[in-house]
Amino acid sequence: ILFFSGLVTAHINKDKWGLDNSKSNSESALFYYNLNEDELTCTIAGLHDLSYTDLVIESEIDGYKVTGIEEWAFSGCFNITSVVIEDGIKEIGYCAFYQCYSLESITIPSSVTYIESDTFNYCSSLESINFDGTIEEWQSILPDDWYNNGTNNFTVYCTDGAINQ
Repeated sequence: ILFFSGLVTAHINKDKWGLDNSKSNSESALFYYNLNEDELTCTIAGLHDLSYTDLVIESEIDGYKVTGIEEWAFSGCFNITSVVIEDGIKEIGYCAFYQCYSLESITIPSSVTYIESDTFNYCSSLESINFDGTIEEWQSILPDDWYNNGTNNFTVYCTDGAINQ
């Protein structure tokens, strides 16, 4: 059993089907997160308060290094308009921002080495992704079947140019 102090409380996080889906689940003042097996790092599992519009996903939460954003983490967070992911985070899970209808822009660091397919499905307001890496690096972190249903054309701005998606 892990004990937490300060703004953090332990709770059982059930997935959409009511199943306990991880070893240890916790929440910070802003995010739900799951500890990884090493108990030194974590992944972001969701947003505690759905009224937030501008998010900064920090590379450390409650003393744990954040390694990724889980599948479906922000699915249906209709109020989010912008997201900045801090350097150090490595992966963005399947449908992580699914149906974030108001999401207009997201900043992704070059530390991200993989983005699952369907990450931005139905982000109908998405206009830009700012990627802190090259076009070649951007293309290498996407799966072969990467596409975004229900998303209008948007631009990915890289350090060496831009790509229209």
